[in-house]
Amino acid sequence: MKKQPLLILLLISALLASAASGKASYHNLTGTNSTNDTNDTYTPPPAEEDQPEPEEPPKIDFSVTKFVPSEFKVGDVQFNMQVWNIGNVELEDLIALVSGKGFSTYSIIPIDRLSPGQSSYSIVMGNFKEQGNITLMIKIKDKTFYKKVEVIDPNYISEEEKQRQIEEQRKAEEEAKNARQARITNLTNELKILESNYTQLETLLNQKKAAKYDVSEVSLADLKDLLREARADIITENLAGAMANLDLAKIEQADQRNKLDNAQIIKVSILNLIRNNLLLISSVAAAIITLFTFYEFTKKKQQQLRDQVKTTANTVRARLEDKRKRDAEKAAQKKAAKEAEKKGDRPAESEPEKETAASDEKKHAAPKKSKRKKIRKV
Repeated sequence: MKKQPLLILLLISALLASAASGKASYHNLTGTNSTNDTNDTYTPPPAEEDQPEPEEPPKIDFSVTKFVPSEFKVGDVQFNMQVWNIGNVELEDLIALVSGKGFSTYSIIPIDRLSPGQSSYSIVMGNFKEQGNITLMIKIKDKTFYKKVEVIDPNYISEEEKQRQIEEQRKAEEEAKNARQARITNLTNELKILESNYTQLETLLNQKKAAKYDVSEVSLADLKDLLREARADIITENLAGAMANLDLAKIEQADQRNKLDNAQIIKVSILNLIRNNLLLISSVAAAIITLFTFYEFTKKKQQQLRDQVKTTANTVRARLEDKRKRDAEKAAQKKAAKEAEKKGDRPAESEPEKETAASDEKKHAAPKKSKRKKIRKV
């Protein structure tokens, strides 16, 4: 890209040099024609006052007449200097060495030859590193020229502007932070509403299952996963992901709610009902049979206990009757004995009386023996 301006400037310099050379040739050519015209006619010899002036001594001198442009931007630049040969000697190898604050030269196109009274351009390419009004020092051979130029930095920012930009950036960041926090709060509230609706939906699903509704097409697994992912996105402040998951959760929730609302009661025939509940019916039947068996067993046991109690009661009753009879007989015998004692006669004891008296003696003697045994043990 830098070679094209360089070529253009070289062409311009060549054209200018050609124009200047053409002009000089034209003058020479004109002078030559004038001489030829005079050869055609008689010319008297010149008078003494018309004699040519003596030749001037060699004079080497030049000046820089133009310097374009005079305003630059920080960075790579190119400027042209027009040099006039104001002496009477042809000049060669006019190289312009340019220096200045923050400026560095990296390419120079010199003027190879410059005839007296002619001008040409020298091209300098370099780089400005800072802005400001800079004085350039131009040294060509043994002469030095100075040129003030203005260098502008498009990216330069003053301290006041920097502070203003920093303050604006701080306000913008604070507003963005507040807006982000508001978005997080709104997304959190939406998530809470969806989670509450999910709980209600789950309760309704369980109720319809218990009521024998056909809910085979209803599944809340995807909805649960979307709500979990939305919660994780909000915690990590991935707001775009949270919004996407919440939108999908709303659609999924509406779809599952529609399926639940349109669920139909399952119609089951008696045969299918029996087949589906065969285990339950078998268990109930077994329980009934067990209860009936236990009842019969209990009934037989009660009858046996009843008979045993009755037998025991009859035995006790018979014993009591025998005892009552014996007691009555004893009482009658004692009464008869008392009456006999009163009369002075002692009747002979009958066999039953003897037995009774012997048993009474044994009863009275037994405790005495036991007392003796106890004493011995002590």
